[in-house]
Amino acid sequence: MKHVFLLVFFLASITVSAQCGTGCTISGSSVIPLNTNRVYSVPASSGFSYFWSVTGGLSIVGSNTGSSVTVRGLGSGTLYITKFKAGSAPCCASKNIVVSSNVCGLSISRVTQLNASEEDNVAFFTVPTLQSGWSVTSSTFTVTLDSGSISTYTGSLNPNGYPQIIIPVPCVPQSGRVDKVSVSVTASSGVNSCTRTVVTDFLSVCGTGGGIGIGFSIHQTKDQLSVTTNSDETFDVAVYDLNGNLKFEAKNSINTTFATKSLSNGIYIIKTNNKNGEVQTKKVIIQK
Repeated sequence: MKHVFLLVFFLASITVSAQCGTGCTISGSSVIPLNTNRVYSVPASSGFSYFWSVTGGLSIVGSNTGSSVTVRGLGSGTLYITKFKAGSAPCCASKNIVVSSNVCGLSISRVTQLNASEEDNVAFFTVPTLQSGWSVTSSTFTVTLDSGSISTYTGSLNPNGYPQIIIPVPCVPQSGRVDKVSVSVTASSGVNSCTRTVVTDFLSVCGTGGGIGIGFSIHQTKDQLSVTTNSDETFDVAVYDLNGNLKFEAKNSINTTFATKSLSNGIYIIKTNNKNGEVQTKKVIIQK
């Protein structure tokens, strides 16, 4: 016990006096993946003793009194070494270590398309889900047409914070309609970043300026909105606000009625989609 006390006192004296020489540079990576071990070392010298210590979220695995040490990264911190020998000036060094998270704080939904009645422009967007501290930094959309032609677009964030592009997609000729859209979204948090990609098939989507669509009628009352197909064919119907937020949805319907009491006054988009993938959208104004 007496010897241990003297050793601690000796090391404390070294720290306080800061009379450490150079020449014991720590070798090893300055980045450790989260929950991963890394080995660090200094040049071994005959007759010298070694004392390693850490701060922050770092921890030492095994012995801390050799010329090398194993460090585990649970959080960023600093690694210290003191190398000493009786009758010689001690050597001190430190190394800042960043712990990089291997967890991606981003997930994205399938690509959604939205366009207004009698317009060729179509908006394609994806809804990101972000963990605390993460934010979207970039997005890239790759659009494949029915003709096989491929174009790439840089996305921007719409008012809801969703990565989005708005491009003209005329219905004529049919080869110019959109077959599928791939989007890659990158998000970051501090030194950590990751990218998620999703591909969505649209089966010949275009703007409604060319008159494509299965045909449907809208009937409004003060508190209700009814959507009825112009044929006996069933379809899916969805109601969006102008920011792309889904308000109502129904599947395999011929006549669908929504209560509009919860909607604010304004313009909304009604979108229908049949089993053949034909899409039509119309605007409706809610005024109560």
